[in-house]
Amino acid sequence: MSTLWQDLRYGIRMLRKSPGFTAVAVVSLALGIGINTSIFSLVNAVLIRPLPSVTEPERLVWFSAPASYPNFEDYRAQAEVFDGMTAASGTDEFSLQTGGEPELVRGEFVTADYFSVLGVEAARGRTFVAEDEQTTTPVVVISDNLWRTRYGADPALVGREIHINGMAFKVVGIAPPDFIGTEVGLKRELWLPLAMHTQLHPSLSDEATGADRRAGMLQRRDTHWLNVVARLKKGVAREQAESAMMTIAARLNEAYRNRNRHEALMSVRLINFSGGIDPRDRADALPFAGLSMAVVALVLLIACANVASLLLARAALRQRETAVRQALGASRFRLVRQWLTESLLLSSLGGAAGLLLAMWTTDLIRYYASATPLAHLDLSLDKAVLAFTSGVSLATGILFGLAPALQVSRPDVTTALKGDGASGAGMTRARSRLRRAFVVAQVTLSVVLLIGAGLFLRSMRGAQSIDPGFRVDKGLTLPVDLGLMRYTKERGLNFYEELLARVSAQPGVESASVMQFVPLGFSFAQREIIREGATREDGALDAGYNAVGADYFKTMGITLLRGREFTAEDREQAPPVVVVNETLARRLWPNEEAIGKRVSLEGRAGTFAEVVGVARDGKYASLGEQARPFVYQPMLQSYSPRMTLVVRTKEDPRGVAGTVRNQLRALEPKLPVAEARTLAEQVALSLFPARVAAWLLGSFGLLALALAGVGIYGIVSYSVSQRTHEIGVRLALGAQGRDVLRMVVGEGLRVVGLGIAVGLALSLAATRLVASFLYGVSPTDFATFTVIPLLLAAVAFLASYIPARRAAKVDPMTALRYE
Repeated sequence: MSTLWQDLRYGIRMLRKSPGFTAVAVVSLALGIGINTSIFSLVNAVLIRPLPSVTEPERLVWFSAPASYPNFEDYRAQAEVFDGMTAASGTDEFSLQTGGEPELVRGEFVTADYFSVLGVEAARGRTFVAEDEQTTTPVVVISDNLWRTRYGADPALVGREIHINGMAFKVVGIAPPDFIGTEVGLKRELWLPLAMHTQLHPSLSDEATGADRRAGMLQRRDTHWLNVVARLKKGVAREQAESAMMTIAARLNEAYRNRNRHEALMSVRLINFSGGIDPRDRADALPFAGLSMAVVALVLLIACANVASLLLARAALRQRETAVRQALGASRFRLVRQWLTESLLLSSLGGAAGLLLAMWTTDLIRYYASATPLAHLDLSLDKAVLAFTSGVSLATGILFGLAPALQVSRPDVTTALKGDGASGAGMTRARSRLRRAFVVAQVTLSVVLLIGAGLFLRSMRGAQSIDPGFRVDKGLTLPVDLGLMRYTKERGLNFYEELLARVSAQPGVESASVMQFVPLGFSFAQREIIREGATREDGALDAGYNAVGADYFKTMGITLLRGREFTAEDREQAPPVVVVNETLARRLWPNEEAIGKRVSLEGRAGTFAEVVGVARDGKYASLGEQARPFVYQPMLQSYSPRMTLVVRTKEDPRGVAGTVRNQLRALEPKLPVAEARTLAEQVALSLFPARVAAWLLGSFGLLALALAGVGIYGIVSYSVSQRTHEIGVRLALGAQGRDVLRMVVGEGLRVVGLGIAVGLALSLAATRLVASFLYGVSPTDFATFTVIPLLLAAVAFLASYIPARRAAKVDPMTALRYE
């Protein structure tokens, strides 16, 4: 221990004696470790960190697909492998009246055993009890944040009433301070008993008729909308529980064959409750997380190679010191330990600086995430992040320090003590080869990273030129949710017709309509389409779905290839109609005219609707998607209380946003008004993941380029300093400065050329893994694979030229006396 303390003090003194070297090494490592910490904190928050306040999360499992309420009740009654099972509606919005203007808050409907299954106890009051699920007593549990920010942490609030969606609810409990629900980022402020769903959404009750598939959501077995979480009994493995649930699901599917029209019922899968993310989103999040961690790992490896090169150069300057220590009896192990101690000191300083950098970059990530559904991500540097940073710092110190330590710990003591540089040429050549190997590694990794960055940047440019299938300019959207006011279906239809009439009459407005789902938004729906006359062997076709108002295609600028669009006459009492896109028409009726044909959106026993129009294909869920079947229904025949108003304007849509909001307030003063967003902003928001990827890869690529440039400059400068005597001889024998310049630059470019060749080969394999993230760009894009090597070659030339030019100006007499 005493010798270790001596090594530590000696290492600190040596680092203090070389402040320039220490600063460059620490900054390089801080950049590499800092961005790794930042990205890991994001991955940790979304995929790894257990949800706060949840007891024994390792015993919880997600159901991989949503369930209907009748199926959930059967699951809960028949499953014997769980200690409890709960269901939740997912994030919903509610109108909260606190005295001023009503405001939107997030919450969800849950079964009464929601908190008990999760093992969460109320901080004040109580959570739900069984009676709350069996009756329609309006009770609510609110979040600690809502209690503090809206009610001033009033201790007497429990037992009092608050007004939600215009209805009085008794507050029975306040959740723990850090409890946010079962999904990260989606911060809930209140929880309501599932039995209250019908009371707060009368338009979706079992009294609704027509084509409303969500009617009677608590009664319909074919409406799958509940997220199910269960707690395994002690000693029961997930695989055992999954097998039991598949048996139950098969039994239910047989018993309710005509009503369980959902493929997930044939195979109930259970997913470990690790991290608070919906299992349906986990599959999409994992590749992005893996790509992000791989990219930042490349940056860290480049930084390590850079610092290792610096250590080798420094080792050459301390060769005599090392030989003296060995001559005095120091073992090779002691020498290696001393050098590793200094390396670990550097990596520790780099890790500490990296944490400071991570605190800044996580704030940047949080800023970008604020415009997405993950607006409330907790990116705090918790124990897992600190452990990760410590582990990375330790591994980094060993990684970049081991090779130089092994190299410097075996000097030729006699030649080193004599100070005879010529006699130590073998050792010098060995170190030069090792330094060149580090530079080749730097350049190789930089090529892979820069090509990835180039592909994503070109992908962003390509995405902006993709035609979404509708007019992006001069369009305004405004979400409207009449469910917040508990409108009946009849009142809701009248409201939307009056709203459209008012908005359409405003100056600066060309037309207006409504839609259930905004194209390229965060919500997307599918329906099973069956054409009239199809046999059982034909099966159903999955198609994207939207319910839209009259003049929707005109307002959105969607081209109708044939037929007509919906009008105010396409009401519930009129014959049902649909508009299909060209892909759906081609799939269902190849080489036939689709107009006049009929399809069902409700299965073979459902009502068949006539195709009255064929619309041009567009982009519905993402700009990168392939052409997919899509069907539109008139909103008047498929009512939903939650719609989005879309307005086509004559000039800048922001100029009429205030007018549109005023018309909405005039019709319903108590309705919370959401933020208006232009269609251009909606398209830009859909590119958020790609934009973040391009920004991160571009930033990391520039960092890699800078680190590679420093590494190349370092090796060329070191080579020049080691060959000063040789250069002097060449100049004395008649060599010109340009000859020396050509020689030095050529050696630097040869090293870089090898790294570029290896990097291109690796990139051809690696970029195929990110093909699904690219928009309109091939993973082997010729321009990217041409420009990036040229860019690196230009940087390498500049990094080599500066020391080469200095070498070409060496005074031969001075150089001949150089040792």
